[in-house]
Amino acid sequence: PLDPGSAEASLLKQIERLKFVLDSAELGTWDWNPATNDITFDHRWCSMLGLDPGATLMRLETWDSRVHPDGKKTVYEKIRDHITGRSERYESTHRLRHADGRWLWILDRGKITERDSTGNPLRFTGIHLDITAQKTAEQDLQHSQDLLTLATRTYRLGVWEWDFKENRLGWHPSMHQLFGVREDDPTPLQELFDRSVSAVERAPIQQSFLKTLQDGSPFQGEYSVRWPDGQIRTLSYQGVIEHGPDGTPVRLVGMNR
Repeated sequence: PLDPGSAEASLLKQIERLKFVLDSAELGTWDWNPATNDITFDHRWCSMLGLDPGATLMRLETWDSRVHPDGKKTVYEKIRDHITGRSERYESTHRLRHADGRWLWILDRGKITERDSTGNPLRFTGIHLDITAQKTAEQDLQHSQDLLTLATRTYRLGVWEWDFKENRLGWHPSMHQLFGVREDDPTPLQELFDRSVSAVERAPIQQSFLKTLQDGSPFQGEYSVRWPDGQIRTLSYQGVIEHGPDGTPVRLVGMNR
């Protein structure tokens, strides 16, 4: 048995901690020798791609053959940037082909840990993380946002929300078109609303809001908006209150037309 206070025992504990972190985070590791193109993929790296660790060729070609063609040039540019010292570390998000043919999104990070006397890299070590679920969610969100933008511009709708906790008004860019201003107008939203809607027009909106809070009646109505060029436009509005798990009102979400 090892002496608990020995350097060997301390190193063993560090290795065990590292294994625990890698397993918990589901991180695969790789260790590449750029001079020979020999590379070691650990079992997590292999299983992430549906490969048998015992039968996987430990060469750069194993990885290279699985990188999606659309991203391969960029990946190698990032690798060269790190090898030549233009970047402190290597990081890339790209697709790799799973053994069953599907494509996985991988976050790939690494760093050169050893060079020879002339500065050529001898050891390039890094980690792989499967972020396919995150990427898919981002793409779905972007698709939804694109559809929302298309719908609001086509039908001249405006979407907004009022966060009760933060006491903050939030507008989708679509609202600006209904107030006759550019989407990048720097005017604070509450100031823009108060400037465009008279106090007389704002009073019924406030009353409707209070009634909705009290008895759940529909939050809807109309008001006039004065555009910066002097035009007067009439907007209809309707909204619903969203409640938290304990039933407390969290925000008011609505649409103008």
